[in-house]
Amino acid sequence: MVTLFRVSLGLMLLWLSSSLPVLAADTPPSLDPVAKAIANMDTAQADVLDDYWSQHYAQAPPDWQMRWHLLRCEVAHMESNGDEIQRQISEGKALAARMDNPVVPLYLNLCQSRYHYSQNHYELALNVQDDVINRAIDLGDPTLLALAYTDRAVTRSDSGYVARAIDDLTLALRQAELVQKMPWQEVSLAQIYFVFGRTFYYLENYARADESIKQAIQLVDPDTPLAWFIRFNYATILAGQERLPEAQHQLDRLNDNPPHFGKFYQGYVELFQAELLFRLNRPSDAIPLARRAAMDFARVDLTAPYAKALIIEGQSNVMLGNHEQGWAKIEQAQTLLAEVEENQGDWGYLAKSWRWAARYHHQQGNDTDAYLAMEQYAKVYTRFLEKQQSDQLAQQQQKLSQEVDRHRQRLVSSSEAQFQLEQSLLMWRGSSVVLGLIVMGVFIWRFWPVTHNKAAETPPEDWREHLVQLMNLSRQNERPLSVILARDADHPISRLVAQLERDLRPSDRVLQPDRHTALLLLDQATEGELAWRLASLTDLMRNSGRTDVMLAKARVHGFDDPESLLSRLEYELISQSIPSRSDPQSGV
Repeated sequence: MVTLFRVSLGLMLLWLSSSLPVLAADTPPSLDPVAKAIANMDTAQADVLDDYWSQHYAQAPPDWQMRWHLLRCEVAHMESNGDEIQRQISEGKALAARMDNPVVPLYLNLCQSRYHYSQNHYELALNVQDDVINRAIDLGDPTLLALAYTDRAVTRSDSGYVARAIDDLTLALRQAELVQKMPWQEVSLAQIYFVFGRTFYYLENYARADESIKQAIQLVDPDTPLAWFIRFNYATILAGQERLPEAQHQLDRLNDNPPHFGKFYQGYVELFQAELLFRLNRPSDAIPLARRAAMDFARVDLTAPYAKALIIEGQSNVMLGNHEQGWAKIEQAQTLLAEVEENQGDWGYLAKSWRWAARYHHQQGNDTDAYLAMEQYAKVYTRFLEKQQSDQLAQQQQKLSQEVDRHRQRLVSSSEAQFQLEQSLLMWRGSSVVLGLIVMGVFIWRFWPVTHNKAAETPPEDWREHLVQLMNLSRQNERPLSVILARDADHPISRLVAQLERDLRPSDRVLQPDRHTALLLLDQATEGELAWRLASLTDLMRNSGRTDVMLAKARVHGFDDPESLLSRLEYELISQSIPSRSDPQSGV
């Protein structure tokens, strides 16, 4: 009997020992910590996800598997691994199609758009982001919208549409506040505020840029790669404003956990740090960093940044008294930079090196060498300006061409619907024309004696005179003048004047050309303030339920008259109204 009991107990223990691991394997680990780490730019999560693949993927439920593909795509994007991105998008979308999941493919499309952006394919990125946002609005996913608006703001600001980026970031922040749970990806408020700061910097609104980035630093976990990324980029922004001690302060507070964006990212970090230390008159500290950066770039055959690192190293040696070694490196770098810049058309850094050489020789009393260096500087800088103007003209032409193409596509898509509508109304018009004439005759006969003397409502006669006067003052005093046009086609604009005048300065004006239109004239408004006021008015109209109010903005140029200014504003309104026929979400 005892023997039988022992055998039964042994069999039970054997069954439990074999079944418990299976039960544990059926419950894969949560991906929430991985998603949070990826939102904080932790590329080391690639190894974690790869381990999960081998240990848990096959037994995991479909939602876990789809999220795994999405997160693995995000890490591949940060590592600039295009092949891995395409593999995860393909497998993730196939799984989502089997599960009839409409949300995950949009997250994967957003991952694809980020890779397009990293490869400088801004137009492709914007097209994908526009599509994701339009479809995410229908799905009502605030997490996806917050991420997509933030990404589009980055792409727009780098494409030259900086004011529109502010609108996107305002929407991103609002969507982030609506998020209650994040089953697929994490939204980082710190990253949204950092992008705000970056965009304000492009608008030359440096006070707002500082405020936003400092807010991002307060929100971010200080030990994460995202914290390192924000502080490092803040240092580059400060250095661009010649605020060198503040930039160095941010570098000194970097943590030991930087993100790893590809095999030569570290070289650019070291190059920037070396240049900053050199500008802070710390050449001995700059040399080892410049040398390491040069070796990093030499390994991956990047000639231009390699030459720039050589210049920093050479200049530092010259400042320390090692003239022969220093000038040899500078001359070697200038030769390399002239060759590679001749192909790329950007001679800015080469010109900068010649200007430094001329200044140094002049300070040392070597006027002949200083004169020769200045000759080279003038030659190279002239070439740099020519190429810069050519590139800017090409970019403007490309933007104009893209805008024309977009308007053509919108017109084509809206024209067919308009044609069908007109066809359906044609018969009604024909059958009702006689009846309409009869009714009109009765109406005129009945009401003409009463109404013929009634004065029609007309807009104020002096609005155009005020506009001309303010434009002339702007030109005479060389004060920037900006205009925001607000139009409510269904209601008198006078009902909104109190809201439009909110927070205006004494020198600002509100004019009413007609019952449905108002012009806000903003004296000395910067690009940043103009974009911010437009975003604020957009929010104000939406929050008050006035989604039918349309807004347009413009800067007043020296060649403007009232007609040309109003024409540009009308064109912007028309550009907004064209897609609104097929996209009811694009109101204000």
